[in-house]
Amino acid sequence: VQAGDHQIIISAPGFTPRTISAKTVAGYKLNLNAKLASQPPEPSPSPSEASAKEGTPSTTLKKPYVEIKATPTGFLRVREKPDTKSQELGRVQPGDRYPLLDKTTGWYLIKVDLEATASGLPAGRQGWVSAQYVDKFE
Repeated sequence: VQAGDHQIIISAPGFTPRTISAKTVAGYKLNLNAKLASQPPEPSPSPSEASAKEGTPSTTLKKPYVEIKATPTGFLRVREKPDTKSQELGRVQPGDRYPLLDKTTGWYLIKVDLEATASGLPAGRQGWVSAQYVDKFE
């Protein structure tokens, strides 16, 4: 591996993918140990949940909230700050809905529980997502 900053994505079927940031130095070996969280099986949506996913406001989530749209990667990065160069805290999936806490140009701050990362960032209860891949319901 060339020396420098790297993003390492670890994934396996039935587990939540994990991204780890690492900096390699010439002449040194990088060892990485990681644990992946298992994904619970997705329950079949009830008729009311199916219609909620099609754009009808959820009866359980109060406005304002956001719904994650489809993305080229199949997920949306949640960032520490409203900037594409900011640290990735975690990922959310298309169709998921989250309470909207704040907004700034091109970004939404959402309430979302995130696990602690291998890079030492603590688990978080909020993060920024790009408005480009989000539908907002107020």
